[in-house]
Amino acid sequence: MNVDFSLVFLFKVGSIGLNFAALAALSNTMSTHDFGLFATMFSAGMLISLPAMLGLNFSIVRYTSEASQPEINRIALARTALFTLAKLLVCMFAVAVGVTMIAVWISLDRGTALAGLATLSLGLSYGFSEVLQCAARSFDGSYKAFVFREIVWRSSFFGIVVANVLLPAPLSATQVIFVATVFLIATIGLQFATSTLRAPQAPEVRATAKKELGGLWKTAPGFMLVSGLSTSSQYLIIVLAALVLTAESTAQFFTSFKTVQILSLSALAVNFVLTPRLRNLRNDEGSIDTGLIS
Repeated sequence: MNVDFSLVFLFKVGSIGLNFAALAALSNTMSTHDFGLFATMFSAGMLISLPAMLGLNFSIVRYTSEASQPEINRIALARTALFTLAKLLVCMFAVAVGVTMIAVWISLDRGTALAGLATLSLGLSYGFSEVLQCAARSFDGSYKAFVFREIVWRSSFFGIVVANVLLPAPLSATQVIFVATVFLIATIGLQFATSTLRAPQAPEVRATAKKELGGLWKTAPGFMLVSGLSTSSQYLIIVLAALVLTAESTAQFFTSFKTVQILSLSALAVNFVLTPRLRNLRNDEGSIDTGLIS
């Protein structure tokens, strides 16, 4: 079995388990109502992250994996795409802030406006981090690509748990989302600062990358559709539930849903480990070789 694939699988399993533990700890330091609001905002943020990637999470991997291109050109292309995406997302958030300020001035509740901006900031940041993770995997290896967001950032939720315990009053759902976003942005900065993608490129290499950027963007919409269809359901179901349930019921539904996810993943992990061994249980005569079971 490919070592890189195994490492990616283990990181995904570990990150989901870590995420479950962090959310469980967080739920014990917030009221049921606030945790229900947090679950809704967090799930909505994950939904927003899917179109925020603009399909570059797959498109970058496709273009930077072409061995026919020199590595310096592939790095330059990934770096240029990341900077272009970052500018687009910052502009989108700035426009959203402007529109929200006008809406607040007219009639929108300030708390609702802040909750919307917090959710949007998380979604855009998470979307960018996914594209950065995919690009970094091509040049830095799976460990450096995944450890920052999947381990470091998810572990930061335990810091929020500690803050909720120590503060006179626990953070609200909106505040938790904002703090989580700040941690995520810091993690993105740390990952980029330690990545091969950080190295500056010569002007002629950058010029070549900008010319090739059109081809990368051309394939991105199709990849965006694939990405959305494959992962949106697990977040959409929480958001839809929040539309018809109270915040308290949403919290309970979210907790139950995450519990089912972690149990299903445990079965998948066991299958992942046992399948290679079970494949070799039969000896050359076709009978079961019990010596292999140990």
